[in-house]
Amino acid sequence: MKRTIALLFLVFALGAHAQEASPSPEVTATPQVVATPQVDTEEHPAHAELRLLRQHMEDAMNAQDVKSLLEGVTDDVVFSTMNGDVVKGKAGIQAYFDKMMKGPNPRVKAIKTHFEADELTHLYSPTGDPRDARFGVAYGHSNDEYTLADGTQIKVTPQWSAALIRDEQSWKIANFHYSVNMFDNPVLSALKGKFALVGGAGLLLGLLIGFFLGRRRN
Repeated sequence: MKRTIALLFLVFALGAHAQEASPSPEVTATPQVVATPQVDTEEHPAHAELRLLRQHMEDAMNAQDVKSLLEGVTDDVVFSTMNGDVVKGKAGIQAYFDKMMKGPNPRVKAIKTHFEADELTHLYSPTGDPRDARFGVAYGHSNDEYTLADGTQIKVTPQWSAALIRDEQSWKIANFHYSVNMFDNPVLSALKGKFALVGGAGLLLGLLIGFFLGRRRN
């Protein structure tokens, strides 16, 4: 009897040891999904409207459509031109284009331009709420080609800046400023070439006059 009890105890002990030694079933770890912070990259809707305005002004300039051009500016707009004129109001812009491209002594026959902004317009809100932006400052450059009245073609890349205001319907330009490098530009280069040509011709003429006067004295 004692022997039987000892055998049973041994069997239970071996079974318990085997259960502890057996590998536990493999557990597949469930990957944890970490929420990525939402970054607000949505662009302010004003920028889409301002791009449309920029394209409208470019198309109007290339078509020499002053009436369409005036639709994109305020009534009291101030326009500083590349030749140093300061034009005020819609009537002033109309008179400026008439002087430059029409009339008895036009200076420009055609204009082709492509406006590019160097960065997004800086927007300002009178209430401090970015969604209520009513003012903007933009700047950039343009690739221009002017055909002068005598047929001369000049390509220039001026810088521009604009102050914009939004009324109840759309954005409009309140101030526009053009500037070009006064030390390095195609107009200056052309003038230098003409002066060099005139100077060379004058020098040649002077030499010829001196030569003939010298011969007469001899």
